[in-house]
Amino acid sequence: MSLSVAFIQKTMREIFTGAAPWCIAPNEREPAKQQLKERLSRLNYIKIDRNQYREFNQQHKNKSDVLCTFSFDDPNDSWHSCYDFGLLLNDRKELMIGYSYGKAVVVSSLAEIEAFIAACQAQFNRQAALANRRQKVREFKAQAIIAQVKQIAAEDRFEFFTENDTIKLKLSIRLDKNQAIQINIPFNRFQEVLSKLRSIIASVREVYQQGVHFKMKQIGSREQSKFIHSDADLRNR
Repeated sequence: MSLSVAFIQKTMREIFTGAAPWCIAPNEREPAKQQLKERLSRLNYIKIDRNQYREFNQQHKNKSDVLCTFSFDDPNDSWHSCYDFGLLLNDRKELMIGYSYGKAVVVSSLAEIEAFIAACQAQFNRQAALANRRQKVREFKAQAIIAQVKQIAAEDRFEFFTENDTIKLKLSIRLDKNQAIQINIPFNRFQEVLSKLRSIIASVREVYQQGVHFKMKQIGSREQSKFIHSDADLRNR
């Protein structure tokens, strides 16, 4: 899971209003830096970056203006941030927050920073919950397909195995000792394909047993004009 640029920008606009900029004088810089790091380190799943100028400072060249950078630490391998976030000072010594390759905005208080982090973590958790629900649906559909293939395989006597990704189940059917065919079954056409699965498998095996072999190929731009669409096309050749 990751945060989209659109979400980051929208959340920053909503939380960081810039109504009362937090100004940090030069003699307050180090205490403020330590305060920010201490508060951030107390928050769950926040990682204070040691090498804080690696990416973030590509846009903010003056290292002395960057107080600290942080990122979201994945608690269970289900979400992560693609961006480093940084707290830095502008020319007016106002505290700002920005992210890798993004525009920084003025910060008014620690409460705003914490509210922004909480909103990002809530978005991560929503994405993780949605992905988990989708995975359960895919697993249900895959098991239904496999159960039907097992029944067909037992009756029609053939071997198979399956794999799946996020959008389809890949059904490989052995045609002979060294040959197999892979049928990709999209999860979003699960019901339609399931009702026709026996006839699809039977047709593929019958064609192969008759000595007709085929393979799928991508049509290149130079080949488009070679295809015959009608009797008129054939007569004109």
